[in-house]
Amino acid sequence: MAIDTNSVVYLHPNDGSYFISVDKLTGAADYRSWRRYMEIALASKKKIGFVLGTVLISTYAQDPVKADQWDTCNSMRFSMGNGSRKYKLNKDLYQLKQNNNSVNQYDTAMSSLWEELDSMSALLVISEPSADVRNLLNVVARNQEESRLFQFMNGLDDHFGAMRSPMLMLTPLPTVESACSMLEQEESQREVLLPRADPDVSAMYSRQNPERTSITCSHCGGKGHLQSKCWYLHGFQRNHSNPDLTHSIMQGKARYLTKPGIQNLHPDLQQLHSLLRVDLVM
Repeated sequence: MAIDTNSVVYLHPNDGSYFISVDKLTGAADYRSWRRYMEIALASKKKIGFVLGTVLISTYAQDPVKADQWDTCNSMRFSMGNGSRKYKLNKDLYQLKQNNNSVNQYDTAMSSLWEELDSMSALLVISEPSADVRNLLNVVARNQEESRLFQFMNGLDDHFGAMRSPMLMLTPLPTVESACSMLEQEESQREVLLPRADPDVSAMYSRQNPERTSITCSHCGGKGHLQSKCWYLHGFQRNHSNPDLTHSIMQGKARYLTKPGIQNLHPDLQQLHSLLRVDLVM
């Protein structure tokens, strides 16, 4: 009996997994490109149907040879369990947060995990579903979409909290795609309306002078200025209204005017000194 090399169940010696030249999947970030290259590689070998579940054993029920070939191809696809990978994907979904990334980046990362899980949990293909089966599938799809919406909302940053509650009150609930679109619009408006501080200007105002903080006034003992610029000697602003500081100013004047050397001043300066003392008393 001749072997049909064009059949999808025909397994060529070069159809093993070691002959598929696709880079190894490293995470959610490169899943979409990895999936596309893998689909192309499997399609070129006519084996993509085993992954998608479209090549069924029932098709070859009347042909024992091709049924055996189908078992061989299928065993290569399911030779390794998916339990550990599914656990890892579900754990990544639970821990995935936006973390100040854009809404689009966050949605892409989460969608990649969902798509990979879907590829491992495909439902059976029903060629002629009844009305009840179609209704059941619609309910299952709707429940899955709601579950994914809750996962998506849970990982959003806190500044989207004001939008989260109104969206969850909608009837029916929006799809993940619709919610993502609304959040991206809000994100775009915030980027336009909120001004951004110039980093150079902020750095200029926030920069401190370490040399200035080490200077100590020899007159008042304060830090940050010398005696030549001491307010206690040269006066404060007229509109200064701090009573505690005003009291300190008066004490500073009194300490200066009662120094022993003031008695040896010129008579005119002594007269000015007397007037200042009267002003202090008043």
